[in-house]
Amino acid sequence: MTVPSAATIDRFDAARDFDQVAALWREIFAYDSPHNAPELVIEKKLEQRDGLFFVARLGQSVVGTVMAGYDGHRGWIYSLAVLPDYRGIGIGSRLLRHAEARLAGLGCIKVNLQIVECNEAAVGFYERLGYDIEPRISMGKHLRSG
Repeated sequence: MTVPSAATIDRFDAARDFDQVAALWREIFAYDSPHNAPELVIEKKLEQRDGLFFVARLGQSVVGTVMAGYDGHRGWIYSLAVLPDYRGIGIGSRLLRHAEARLAGLGCIKVNLQIVECNEAAVGFYERLGYDIEPRISMGKHLRSG
């Protein structure tokens, strides 16, 4: 197994990374809702032009991703994913810390994220990295179909 220090963390490059990231997300997240289709999510993130979309690469292969967002009040972490063969060696932690550092550099003082309730492994991962479960109700509304 390659050590995590061999992985580089870079900004997402659509020409280079689009297909690999879409495939990674299909494997990891297995979303079945059209609004979560990897291609749509990537395109919508790129429209923001905020530079808060990162990949972990080993050589030419994308092995992990994280997207962040900042609205001037709170930061958000989205789509942190690492291919199964590369988990447990620090790549996910490095991606998260990289996104946190970029958010902090923008003046962000608090970061939020959401996890599917039954994903205990993700809860444990984030708790080990200093995140706490907060008593909140997450609500959503689709503004348009697709």
